[in-house]
Amino acid sequence: MVEYSDWIKSFQNLSTVGVNSSKTVKGSYKKVLGGRALFAEVEMSISPSSELKFTQALSTNDYDAAEGEGWIDSVYLGVLDVMIVRPLAPITVFECNITSIKYHDIDSSKQAFRMAGRKATEQFLEQEKFVTL
Repeated sequence: MVEYSDWIKSFQNLSTVGVNSSKTVKGSYKKVLGGRALFAEVEMSISPSSELKFTQALSTNDYDAAEGEGWIDSVYLGVLDVMIVRPLAPITVFECNITSIKYHDIDSSKQAFRMAGRKATEQFLEQEKFVTL
């Protein structure tokens, strides 16, 4: 699996497009696939920054569960999935801070958290105007 830090390095040579304002967004992914359900919810803030930066402000219990399962990196990859395929230019300068997650011990997965990250980012893009730096 490609780590999000590898993707960050690849942004260094792209034209710089950033965000104008801070917004808090939520993404949710719920799906039943045959006998298996997928579930994840994430709340995060996306804000202006001088560089691409990923942070988290989760409670200790949520952080331990999410980090142990690889869910935090999956959320970041979901954010990057959306930001780099933007039609005019990739958005390469912003800060993403995960502030809250909801999960189910059995139904949550990396795939579900990546999709929740995508949905939150899509919600952000619907509301945001961008600046070329």
